[in-house]
Amino acid sequence: MMSQRRRSYPPRRSQQMNRRNPSRSDHRPLSRYNGRSPYARFGAIAAAFSLLLVLILVVVAHLNWYMAWVIGWSIVTFFFYGFDKRRSKGLDERVPEDILHVLSLIGGFPGGWVGRAYFRHKTLHTSFLITLIISTVLHLGIAFWLFRTV
Repeated sequence: MMSQRRRSYPPRRSQQMNRRNPSRSDHRPLSRYNGRSPYARFGAIAAAFSLLLVLILVVVAHLNWYMAWVIGWSIVTFFFYGFDKRRSKGLDERVPEDILHVLSLIGGFPGGWVGRAYFRHKTLHTSFLITLIISTVLHLGIAFWLFRTV
């Protein structure tokens, strides 16, 4: 009997493309933090910087705590929009959209509006427009309630 050899087929087109560009076939996370979730990582970074800014604005600048809260979270939200826009041009890991939504809802809505316009980022996503409108109305209501004269 003849020994049967396995017939080798040429690689599929998708496999050929992956051989030419190994970064596309690589299923590992693109960041150096392989074990951490991007939600936890970017959320922790945003919270740390925002709370530090709020503390500085309250203690050093003697701002009202709510104004300091909105300013601190807005600065971080603005920079996260710019950071995500820069990351969108390459193959680097991006800021999850949910993190950008939460930053706006927590109090960074002015930074979200400015970052969206300045970087021209997420302008075609209606979910970002809706989230920014909801967070603006929510925080205007909170500000009205906090600063009303009795």
